[in-house]
Amino acid sequence: MKKLRYAKRHLFILISMMMFLIIVGIVMTVRMITEYGKLILKNTDNQLISLARSVDLSAESQLERYTENLIHTMGHEECKNAEKIWLTDGNAGESLRQVLSNSLLGQDEKVADIVIVNENEILFSQSTEMDYRLLEKGHIASEIEVRPCIGGDGTIYMAILREEEGRVGYAVLVNLADFYEDITANLSAELQNEIIMMDADAQALVHRQENEVVVDEISLFSEADSKFSMLHFLMSQQEKKEEGTDFCDAVSSATGKAYEARMAVVPAMEDTNGVLAIGVSTDYDEVTRPMRFGIIQLICYCGIAFFSVIGLIILLLYTFRGNQRALREVELLQEKNAAMEELNRQTSEFAHHQRLELMGTLTSGIAHEFNNLLAPIMGYSILILEKLPPEEIELYDEVLEIYNTSMKAKTVVSRLQDLARKNVETDFCKLALDDVVRKVVEIANPAKPKPVEVHVNLNAKACYIMGNETQISQLLLNLLINAFHATEPTSGRVDVSTKVKEEKLLLMVSDNGYGISKDSMKRIFEPFFTTKKGGEGTGLGLAIAEQVVESHHGSIEVESKEGEGTTFLVEFPIFLVES
Repeated sequence: MKKLRYAKRHLFILISMMMFLIIVGIVMTVRMITEYGKLILKNTDNQLISLARSVDLSAESQLERYTENLIHTMGHEECKNAEKIWLTDGNAGESLRQVLSNSLLGQDEKVADIVIVNENEILFSQSTEMDYRLLEKGHIASEIEVRPCIGGDGTIYMAILREEEGRVGYAVLVNLADFYEDITANLSAELQNEIIMMDADAQALVHRQENEVVVDEISLFSEADSKFSMLHFLMSQQEKKEEGTDFCDAVSSATGKAYEARMAVVPAMEDTNGVLAIGVSTDYDEVTRPMRFGIIQLICYCGIAFFSVIGLIILLLYTFRGNQRALREVELLQEKNAAMEELNRQTSEFAHHQRLELMGTLTSGIAHEFNNLLAPIMGYSILILEKLPPEEIELYDEVLEIYNTSMKAKTVVSRLQDLARKNVETDFCKLALDDVVRKVVEIANPAKPKPVEVHVNLNAKACYIMGNETQISQLLLNLLINAFHATEPTSGRVDVSTKVKEEKLLLMVSDNGYGISKDSMKRIFEPFFTTKKGGEGTGLGLAIAEQVVESHHGSIEVESKEGEGTTFLVEFPIFLVES
């Protein structure tokens, strides 16, 4: 016993020492990694800020060049004389165009156009293109104002505007994409992809997307856009008027992969270019990759210590064996419980199917007998109508009502028979759903109330399903008739569309009618359930629709809000897609 207690004491001491050494090693490793990470982050920030300042200086140099050329052009006597002639005679603009074309600005390939502006209105254009729209906000520096300008084709320009007292204003239009290319021309392609620019009033963003320079209006960006996080930080620093760095969420335009970016911003201020805020980012995962590699090496070097810990783990395994056995027993009980729940669910479904089959059998017999009863009623009604004298108008109408009512009853019987044919085999063939939709919409058109508009949007060209055209047509016709009835009291709208989603072909029928209540939503696919007034509906349309979808191995869902409308979404498995 003493030896056993002695061995246990030594084992306890050994395990304690091992645990202490492991904890000390972990603490030191974490501390080293933290300090190394801070150093990498500091160096990365310094490099990004330096690059952003370099791009800012290049932008400032280009802006000064355009500004000086604009001042020189406006001060030239030939320009002043041509301007006076044009102001006197609006048709004499060719001379002014010639003068502007021969000026320093006109000879600059980067200048998209030179325009004359008066109170934000374009009065004259060197290129004769007048479909420009100057945005209201702009950055004003002394006698020069810079603001975004949108062309008729949607291209966003940087308008450098100068106005002299007693004269009209002149504006140089520079394509922001070309401007971006100029100031980043000396950088590598990798660095160019990491640079974005924004005007001082946050109206336009210039960036690279899939190796192409893109200029977008900032108002069109949303949280779903890949550069939203960067744009948000860029706008924040521009409002603060201070340089800064931070982490941003980004998505690679080349691979579509999300990554964590480190971004530096130099805002548009008096001591910078004053017009464009510059943002430079980099993939921080790439920057920290050497550190991660070093950590892996460290782990490898600590392999000997790891094998020492294995002995301790084996010892702990014996201790936890009892707990594991108990956990296995709990898991076994949970599996049995899940199996019982599944058995109950299957039993419930089987009972439900049995009830439906019984109802189908009864319905088929009742429908057959009812048809036999209706046949003489309709036949004798026609004979009476033929034999009635012309003056018996009232009696004629009453007999006609008997015949019409019999026809409605026959329609109900026909739908009951359709519902009862659940297990009847049907011929299936390759169907183009778009073609079926076009036919059914045309067939249903006479039943459409005049105020209702039907809009068809088919996007499943060259996609086929395996199905029965008659049943698919009946399904769509039932959905269309329901939509017509839902929108009939008002000038409504019904939308029928198809599209492909993954390996499914989707059929959607939507209306903006009165919708379906929550209580009714639970029962809409039950046979004979209807929300229509007595005599207006049989309650079989959606039951048959569900039966058709199930026989085609599809699914049907419904979304509805009272007072807003209803949408039925039917999914079919795609059988074939032709290229």
